Amino acid sequence: MSLKTQSTAALTLAALLSACGGDDGGGAQPPAPTADAGTTPDAADTPDAAPLPERDAAPTDAAPDAEPVPVGACGAVRVVDFTAETALIEGDTWTLETESDPAGESTLEGACGGGNGAEVALRFVTPEAGTWRVLVTPADPDAEFDTVLYAREGCLDPETELDCNDDFDYPARTDSRVVFDAEAGAEVFLIVDAYAGASDPRGGAVRVEARRLTEVARGGACDPLGLEDTCAVGDFCFASPDVNEAPVCAESTPPVATSGRATLLDTQLGLTVEGTDTSRNAEGAYVTLYQGDTVMTLLDGTEAAGLIIEPLEGVSIFGLETFTFQSAADLAEVLGDAVPDRVEVTLFDTELEESAPLSLPVGVAETLALGAPCDAARLHDRCAEGTACRDASGAGLFTCEVITAPTLTALNAWYDDQAGRLAVEFIGVDPERDVAAPGVTLLDTNGVDIAIRADGMVGEAIGTFEPVEYGEAGAYRALWLYSLRDEAGLAPALGSVRARVRDAEGLVSAPLDTTPAPTTRGVVEGEGCDPFGARATCAPDLICDAPPAASPTCQAPVLECPEAWGAVALTVIDGGATHSGTTLDAESHGVGTCGGGAGDVAHVFTAPAAGRYAATVTSPDADADTVLYARSACSYSAALQPTLEVDCNDDETEMSLLSALVLTLEAGQTVYIFVDGYRAPTGEGWRGDYTLNVAQAN
Repeated sequence: MSLKTQSTAALTLAALLSACGGDDGGGAQPPAPTADAGTTPDAADTPDAAPLPERDAAPTDAAPDAEPVPVGACGAVRVVDFTAETALIEGDTWTLETESDPAGESTLEGACGGGNGAEVALRFVTPEAGTWRVLVTPADPDAEFDTVLYAREGCLDPETELDCNDDFDYPARTDSRVVFDAEAGAEVFLIVDAYAGASDPRGGAVRVEARRLTEVARGGACDPLGLEDTCAVGDFCFASPDVNEAPVCAESTPPVATSGRATLLDTQLGLTVEGTDTSRNAEGAYVTLYQGDTVMTLLDGTEAAGLIIEPLEGVSIFGLETFTFQSAADLAEVLGDAVPDRVEVTLFDTELEESAPLSLPVGVAETLALGAPCDAARLHDRCAEGTACRDASGAGLFTCEVITAPTLTALNAWYDDQAGRLAVEFIGVDPERDVAAPGVTLLDTNGVDIAIRADGMVGEAIGTFEPVEYGEAGAYRALWLYSLRDEAGLAPALGSVRARVRDAEGLVSAPLDTTPAPTTRGVVEGEGCDPFGARATCAPDLICDAPPAASPTCQAPVLECPEAWGAVALTVIDGGATHSGTTLDAESHGVGTCGGGAGDVAHVFTAPAAGRYAATVTSPDADADTVLYARSACSYSAALQPTLEVDCNDDETEMSLLSALVLTLEAGQTVYIFVDGYRAPTGEGWRGDYTLNVAQAN
């Protein structure tokens, strides 16, 4: 079964499995057209619209002059003659600005979406034979117009669709791109549509760019986004998770499923598949559920065939030539009481190539005795009650071991009733050393619950510990930090804290209650303090900081950057300054409150006069995702000293991944401006060339 035609049941199980397995957490992957998941907070960077240049040359071996657009070629949809109205620039790139009427009707729909936007069709007669890439972006970078683009040989005939795309590099970019092969003089209709919810724009002004892509031979460097070039037929642009390995054109081969195992543990289906892929771009799998030789039926009435499944959280198979794919899902929500006795698992890669189906009988999980070797992923067996599968020795040998609930022997709390900062200290013993989370209930001075749960309800909230410190025999100390505000943004009166501890196996300690102590204020230089500011805060002009392996104390901040950082001193000309540099080989010197951590360059700017200054960053890299922040003292990361940060910005607008700050400075005041990159949870981040500009703002 082709992944392009997976049933809606696949989406049902995929959503279920995402709760069980989560995101793959792996490295960067070559992009593939994806369905829209809504507007993202880190949306696409789109170029500012520019006046169209004059046609400066005719294409070599161009097709004959195009015939006029046939009347009614696209029914009621407005048709623009792309070829006649564009200008050839930079050799093989054609551009056009046009728009669709947001109030217009929706009459067409692509295979990847649209159907609720007001379309405009562009008739494009290809001037040369080759592989053509068409990119459409909103003409206004601040617009919330979410485009969909599809290419057809017949405007009204979906059977002639050549390609369709909503967000070509989601979530980094939500503009749309199609790629197709055509002979010189071929007529193709490029239909600009919209992914529009009830309150989203259904149309708007767009910039359309068509480019004939250069073909790169196998082994040659390539653009993994497919904007600049393309690989030969049968090859693809492989972008390794290893950032030190440049993207190259490689042969596309399907993955191979060599062996596997399927097990039912209550209603959970656990799957383990051993596989290989010489292309190293295997991405996921889908499964078909059988009873005997009959495909099962899901509760919604559809067949349980081609159900897309996700790998276990944090376990990616992309980039590996030999791998183990593992997945888990609770089948009760989609099958009820029915269970499969056989499954067929098919691996797929980023190029939608598939392995041959691997048929696996479904076994039942065995309950193991104390000390027995067990499955570390807990997919295919279970340990007896009171035991769990653990690596007690730390040598990678998992066996069923006795587990005990953690104890909580002391509970301490401190509360800053002005800033609303609460610190709760947990002290106890956990022999398994797997303390996982606090369960906390806060009561006001009248003994009434304060709502701190994510759902806004009162009752116990499950929090996240700061790093847990362990001592001998499983003794532990852990901190839970929380900023408490009421609906008016004020710090409420806090009477008491009730808390208990949960471990990784779900075992819970008995609760303890405590009354928070007030924050100690105005701690002098050299005395102990609390970086969070709940237990003790420093006197004005001092900060709470600690050298490595030492307790934090109040001390005067060091303003200058360490010499080894190589900070750039900006030269002020006409009230502002400009510097071009690169973060490609830069180290990270902390983060801003809005992000960063990919690798940064510090810049020293001293205001020549009092006023507002705009600091902006640009990059020649179309995919640049910068973070910009300014500090009053250079060497203190906002993760530890947020009060020393002057301003921080990740994305200047919803449609731009570049960054900008506005700084209000006194004459002679020095700030340290850092150009950094967005760093994803996977650890990957943007690095590249940039230009920083600082100018007086109105």
